[in-house]
Parts: sequence; C-alpha cells; structure tokens
Amino acid sequence: MKKIITIGIIALLFGIALIPSGTSEQINEINNTSNHGLKNLFRFQGVLNINTNYTGEPIKPLVELREITINVSYTVTRGSLFGGELIYSLYEGRAVDINLELIEYPEWATVELTKNTFTAQVPKALGEELKYNVRIEVSVNEDAPAFTSGVIYLKAMAEPVKGLFGIFTRVAPFEQIFSIGIMADYLNICNVIPESNCIETPPLNVSIIPIKIQNLGNGRTKFNLNITEYPDNCTTFIVTDEFILDSDSYLYSYLIIIPNENFNGTDLVKLQVNSCYAYDHELKGNPINAVITIFYDQ
Repeated sequence: MKKIITIGIIALLFGIALIPSGTSEQINEINNTSNHGLKNLFRFQGVLNINTNYTGEPIKPLVELREITINVSYTVTRGSLFGGELIYSLYEGRAVDINLELIEYPEWATVELTKNTFTAQVPKALGEELKYNVRIEVSVNEDAPAFTSGVIYLKAMAEPVKGLFGIFTRVAPFEQIFSIGIMADYLNICNVIPESNCIETPPLNVSIIPIKIQNLGNGRTKFNLNITEYPDNCTTFIVTDEFILDSDSYLYSYLIIIPNENFNGTDLVKLQVNSCYAYDHELKGNPINAVITIFYDQ
C-alpha cells in the first residue's frame, strides 16, 4: 500500500512539473510569499536563523582583532496544505546554498567575513535544525567612541530547492537581515607638550610656562597634574591641575616658577600627568612625565 501511495505521489509531481509556469521564482522571496497555484501544492519553506558567541565584551581599539563565531541554523517548515512528511522525504539531504553578505557596519570598525558562501542540507525531518558555523573578524580604530554600541548588519540568504526537472521550487528560498551588536573599549591616548623645556628664571621673577594637554583617545578623560620634583630654593605650583577633556580636545595648564633671591645655576622641575576615564577611574592611562630645565647665571 505504501509503495502505491509513493508511486502515485511521484506521478502527480511529474504531471505538475509538465504544467508551464508564467513567471520564474525570485531568489529574494521571503517567508514563502509565493504565487498560489498547482505548483505550490507540495511546497515547503526554508528558514535561517543566526546567533553569535559575542558576549558584549568591549573590543580594544587599534590592538585587538576579535573573532566572532556566527551560528547559522537552517530548517524547513511546512509551507502548504499537502506538504506532508512523505512528500518531504523526497527532498531531505538535498544541497542548499547559503549566502552571507555584510550590508553595513560602523565607520570606525573593520569587519570581514571568513566565509561568504557554504552548502547546507535539507534536514531529515520538518522543523529539525542543522547548524553551521562561520566567523567574522572585527577590529575598531581610535575613532570608535568608548562604550557606545555599534551594529553590524548581515544579510543571510538560503537558495531554493527545486523539484523534478528543476522547474518548480519545492523548498522556498529565504532572505533576512540580522543585526550583531558590538562595542569599543576605552582608549587612553594623551599628549603633554610644555611650551618650553628650558627657561631662564631670574631670582624673584615669576616665570609662567604653558603646558598643552591633549586628549587624543576615544572617551572623556580626567587629568591630574603634579609637580614631583623641584629645587628647594624655588616656589612652584600649577594653575589648573585637574580637569576633564572630551575626545579630540585640549587645554592649557600653567606651571608657575618663582626662584628665591639666592637662586643661581641650573636645576630641574619635574611634572607627572595622570589620566583615567572620566566615568570609571579604574581605567587608567600610563603616567606621562615632563622635565623643565631652569637656569640663571649671575
């Protein structure tokens, strides 16, 4: 009895395959939006789904190449009234081309797919998922704003599976755009530029040395300036020793030096600039040291 049913189904499929079609199927068909008619009596719908192993950990700008695994699952669902398991068994194991395409990603990121195309299979049972892995490689530059989310848009396409003689689509194609969120870590890049590294300082004269502080990193940064060494016979202090700078901005601080009346010869004033992320002081940059030579020959 089962053999008779199978033969009857194959004969029906053969008969349907001989009916001419008015238009060809389009690859970009989504969610089984096919034309109605005899050619869709035994039609199924392919479905793709995507998830990743990205946990949200920020990517370090300039120095890190992050590999993100993309888990692509392919399944087939019932797409028509007559799409039963017996009919479906005629297509199980058939090859299905899967295409992936990067549509858009942040301008501060570089993203590459390690594989754009691979071959999946029609699963053995309706609703069963077959899973495949591909990878994307992501790096971010110094313009990536710290701890701000960016989105990678990835288009996934499953091509159709044709029936007898390759005329009609039996498993419909699928196309969808998926989003993958990424985030850049804080990058601390600072410049400390004294207007002069050597200055004559006559006794009791007030010498003012402008010091340009630049924030070249990717987030708001807090700065603290300290005098770590100075001559005993000089008074020194800093005007504007603590402040916050936005990315790509600068500010002038001022080192004030007043030698005592007995100052003579050459000596050094040493500064240290410490910096950290304005919203998390545990995210620190490396200290920057500056040395100013002062002199007076009587």
